[in-house]
Amino acid sequence: MSKGEKPEYEVVVLDGAIRVTHQDKTMTVRCCINDFDEEDDDTDAIVYLDDIRGWDSPHENTAFEIEDLQKLLRAIEDAFARHGLGVMFD
Repeated sequence: MSKGEKPEYEVVVLDGAIRVTHQDKTMTVRCCINDFDEEDDDTDAIVYLDDIRGWDSPHENTAFEIEDLQKLLRAIEDAFARHGLGVMFD
C-alpha cells in the first residue's frame, strides 16, 4: 500500500469494541479487555471469533467469506500493533 492509499479494511479500536469498515460496509466486533495480571502475557484484548457474524445493517445480508475473515483478522492485528497493543483471537 502506497502512502496516501486507503487500506482495504479500516479498523478503529474503541473501548470494548472494534469498528471495521470495508468499502461501504461496517462491522462492529465486541472485544474483551484482557485485565489478567500475567507478566508473560502481552495480550491486551481478546476478540472472540464467534462474535464476528457479518456486516452491520443495512449490509447484514451481504456475504462474508472466509477470505474476508482472514483479511479482517490481519487488519485488526495491524491496528492493535500500531497502538502498541497485543490482540488474541479465540
